[in-house]
Amino acid sequence: MKKLLFTVAIAASLFAAGCSSFSNRGEIEMPYIESANTMFLSVEGITLTDSSTVLDAVVHYNPGQWVRFDSASSLVADGKHYPIISVDSMTLGEYFWMPDSGVARFTMRFPAIPASVKSIDFTENIANGWQLWGIQLDPNYVYETQIPEEYSRVESTEVFPDADIVCDTTTVNIHLLNYRPAMGSKLSYYVNDLNGQTGDLPKLDVDENGNATFKKLLTGPEELGLYYIGDVGLNGAVLMLPGETIDMDCDCRYSGNFNMQVRSRGEVEPEIEYAGSNGRLDKIRHAAWKAGISGFSLYSGKFGDYHMTGDQYVDYVVAAYKAKLDSINALDAAPVVKEYKTLSLQANMIQAIATARNILNHNYMASHGLWNAPVPADSVTVEISPERAREVAAKFDLNNPKLLYVYDTTRPSNLARADVWNNAGVDVTMFNTVAAYNKAYKAASSAELDEASLNSLKASAYPALAQAVEARQKEAEALLNSAAAELVEATPDVADDKVFEEIIKPYKGKVVVVDLWNTWCAPCRMALSQNEPLKSTELSSDDIVWIYIADESSPINTYLTMIPEIKGLHFRLNEEQIRKIREHFNVDGIPYYIIVDREGNAAGRPDLRDHSLYVKTVLEKL
Repeated sequence: MKKLLFTVAIAASLFAAGCSSFSNRGEIEMPYIESANTMFLSVEGITLTDSSTVLDAVVHYNPGQWVRFDSASSLVADGKHYPIISVDSMTLGEYFWMPDSGVARFTMRFPAIPASVKSIDFTENIANGWQLWGIQLDPNYVYETQIPEEYSRVESTEVFPDADIVCDTTTVNIHLLNYRPAMGSKLSYYVNDLNGQTGDLPKLDVDENGNATFKKLLTGPEELGLYYIGDVGLNGAVLMLPGETIDMDCDCRYSGNFNMQVRSRGEVEPEIEYAGSNGRLDKIRHAAWKAGISGFSLYSGKFGDYHMTGDQYVDYVVAAYKAKLDSINALDAAPVVKEYKTLSLQANMIQAIATARNILNHNYMASHGLWNAPVPADSVTVEISPERAREVAAKFDLNNPKLLYVYDTTRPSNLARADVWNNAGVDVTMFNTVAAYNKAYKAASSAELDEASLNSLKASAYPALAQAVEARQKEAEALLNSAAAELVEATPDVADDKVFEEIIKPYKGKVVVVDLWNTWCAPCRMALSQNEPLKSTELSSDDIVWIYIADESSPINTYLTMIPEIKGLHFRLNEEQIRKIREHFNVDGIPYYIIVDREGNAAGRPDLRDHSLYVKTVLEKL
């Protein structure tokens, strides 16, 4: 009896100790969230007691579409999983149809967590499931930047880099701060170079510590920007110079800041620095950004007035330029910072004049709230006269190669629009050479560079551009002779309007999912990254045939680089062949999906751009 009483006493004391070790901190409103792979789900409040952990969740999603919380969902606290107990207003694992408001709130219940826990993660524990990391349980948590101050520190003796357009290999060692392996191991990015922006690039491998390496042959200064790690959004860009080896930090917590904007209070969290590097030019750009005074907001809808004549518009731009320049000169900043900001302003002014009609068209659309209708020809009549163009050109050197070093206000591809200057007899050799380089680089990307174009660049003031297009030509030729080229299916040798029918004919009896896409289409790439994992999970079936149809607007080298990562049959059609398909299915844009049932009946399904409906529809066809 004594032994029994002693055992009961021990058990009671352990139970009491266990209860006291659990959280009983009450309510936390609008907790800070460090990172997230979704902007549809967020957390508005948490209640912590010694018996449960309750999350008040909000979902913003398309009215009439479904969402669900997987039954495998859990909270993670100090490495331990606490499985979900229930969600009110829905059954775990089953569809919940969003109301007309597009907003739904749910109360999610989990077991109690220890009182020592400072932050928790929410995960659905499934492929492509919603995940929120670093949900802070301290209401006084301060969200501070982790980007080293030295990344924006410029000494007063710093001088601007030599304005040379040269070719050399640059390496950027990327470090993702606050990275979690669950975010994924593939990093997507873009590059801004003298040809504009390229975003359809092979993803970089990320190690378990969040490190990746980018290496590229640069032609003059270029910008590297980060899109996503897995499906977690990033916000970071670095300016690179040829031959540099630099370190870049990018904070994954940007995704949490973005996620919190969907909460009911609708506030945008304070801006902090999410990226920086020790690159020489990038530090100058970073310091210039922190110094303040932005450039022209050309496409804000508020720059100029669409009623303006050419003379009125030039007067407006010149006055705006002088006011900004006076402000820059008055800055208490290092001389190199002022120089960078002045160059940015000059590039801004060049774009304002060279693309005047586009800017005032935008002003017209903003003024009328008409974004999808063409601007009437007689509504915007601005024309820049040769005399006024020469007046603007006299204010600074339009052939200064340092203008190609600024990316925060304009892109070199915009500077290459030189008609207004050429028509005025202004010497814009640099712009015309960049335009010729753009054309030659595009041809080289399809292994179609001609000798005349190459020789013209060799004889220009920037022979390094010839070196760049030759390297691009060799890359394209190598890809055309690689195993990737063998992945492209032969286009059926039939009339253009019969090509689609012939492509799907061999697969009658199966469900065929046809994806119309192109390498340059950002929504296409996003959809591909979402849909590809489904082939080994929810949509894993030998009865599904995946067909991907692009056209010749996808550069061949980029196309061949991307398709090995996309499981399925690949076709690359010419302009007329793809036009017939678009006409037949009333294609309104890409990505565009066509579902072919087991009987061979094909139907266009643009609604399958909704990821959840995509899965449901394919499963129904099976």
